Amino acid sequence: METQGIRRDEIIGLLHEMLNKVEQICQKAAPAELLNQQEDAAERWVRKIGQLTIQRGFELYRQQRPEPRQFACPCGGQATHKGRWDTTVSTVLGEVALHGLAYACRSCKQTASPGLEQLWLNGRTFTPRLQEAMALLDASLSQRQAASLLTRLLRVRVSAGTLSDVAVSWGQAWGGLREQGAVAALRRFDSKPAEPMYASTDGMRVCTPTGWRELKVAAFYNSDKTHKRVCASFSRSDEFSHQLGHYADWVGALDAAEVRCIGDGAEWVWNVLDTNFPEASERIIDIFHVHEHLWDYAKIAYGEGAAQAKRWASEKCHRLKHEGPWLVQRSLVRQRPSSLEAQEALRQLKGYMSTHADRMDYPRLQAAGVDVGSGPMENACKQLGVRLKGADKRWRLERAEAIAVLRCIYLSDEWDAFPALVMLNRTGAQRAALLPLIHRYNEAFMMN
Repeated sequence: METQGIRRDEIIGLLHEMLNKVEQICQKAAPAELLNQQEDAAERWVRKIGQLTIQRGFELYRQQRPEPRQFACPCGGQATHKGRWDTTVSTVLGEVALHGLAYACRSCKQTASPGLEQLWLNGRTFTPRLQEAMALLDASLSQRQAASLLTRLLRVRVSAGTLSDVAVSWGQAWGGLREQGAVAALRRFDSKPAEPMYASTDGMRVCTPTGWRELKVAAFYNSDKTHKRVCASFSRSDEFSHQLGHYADWVGALDAAEVRCIGDGAEWVWNVLDTNFPEASERIIDIFHVHEHLWDYAKIAYGEGAAQAKRWASEKCHRLKHEGPWLVQRSLVRQRPSSLEAQEALRQLKGYMSTHADRMDYPRLQAAGVDVGSGPMENACKQLGVRLKGADKRWRLERAEAIAVLRCIYLSDEWDAFPALVMLNRTGAQRAALLPLIHRYNEAFMMN
C-alpha cells in the first residue's frame, strides 16, 4: 500500500508495535512505574516512526526529482556522475540514512555531492534544526553540560568539542550577518514611543592563551527593565563604538524619544556613549561604582575591617545619594592620610570625583525618577560570565567572540531573527569553492 510513494504499511506496522508494547506495560507494570514506562515506550516508537518518515520522504523526493547525470562545472569543465554518496545524518528524531550522486570534474579535480549540500547539511552530519539546538545549548551552558543535556533531551550523542564547533560557526556567521546588515532590522524594542531608554556600557575580562582580554558589553533597556538588548565584542573601543551604533539602529534604540546614558568612570565608556548618543538627556555615573571607590579608599586609609572605615564610607555613601557629590568632595579636601598608599588613593579618588561630579547629581536624578544604578548592565556581564568565565576556561579569542555573540542574541530574545545558513560549517575557502558549484548544479537540477 503506497500513498505518493511513501509506504504507509511500514509506519502502520510501527504504530501497532507501539500499541502492543503499551498494552504489555499496562498488564505488567506497577502503578508507580506505569506512566514512566508508557512514556518511554511511546517516545522510542515515535522516534522510529519519525526517522522512517524522514527516510521515506527523502527517497520520494529523489524519485520525483532525479539528479542530473552531469552539469557544467564553474571551472569550465564538466562535473560527471561518479557513483552514489551515502551519509548518515543526525536529526532531532535520530539518525537517518541519506544519499546523493557524487560528481567529479576532470578539469579541476573537485569532487562533491551538491545534492546533499543543497539540503543545508552545512558540511556536517547534523540537520539545521539539530544544529540550532546545539548552538542554543552551547550558548547557555558549558560544552560538557550542553552535550549531556542534548543527549538527555533528544537522545542524540555528540562530543562536547563537536557541539562547541557547531555553536562557534553559528556565532561567527550570525555575527557577520548582523554586522553586514544582512538581517532585517528588528525595530521591536518593545518600549512605548515616549518611554525613556537607558544605554549602558561596561567591560569584563576573559582569559585567553595570550592573557586576559576585555570583552566590551553594551545594554539597552527600558525604565522598568522588562526589555533588554545586549551586544558584546573584543574589538578596540573605536571599533566597538561603530558596532554599538549599528546595533542600536538595528534594534530601534536610536528611535527612542529620550536616551539616558549610564556607566562607570572608564574613559572609553563615555567616549562610546557620547559618540553614539550626543543628545542624551542624562549622563549618569552608576552610583554603586562610586560607592566602591569610597569604600576602597576607606579600607586603605583606616584599615580593612576597621569600624572607622565602615563609619566613614557609610556616611559618605549616604551623603552622596541624598546630598550629591559636592559635600563629599569638600570632605575629601580635609582628609590627611599618613601613609603614602592612602595619599595616592585619596589623590585618585579626588580626581575621579572631580572628573565625574556633573554625572553624580543623584538627589535631582532620583527626584525626577531617573535610575542611578546600572543593574541590567551588571546582570548582562554576569550572564556572559556564566558562559565565558571560570577556573578551567581559557578561550581562543575568535571562539570566545562567537559564543559571546550567541549568548547576547539569546539574552536579547533575538534568536528567531536569524536563519540557519547554507554552508554554515564550511571554512571560507570551502564555501567559496562549493557555492558556485551548487549554483551550477541547481540550474541543471531545475532543468532535469
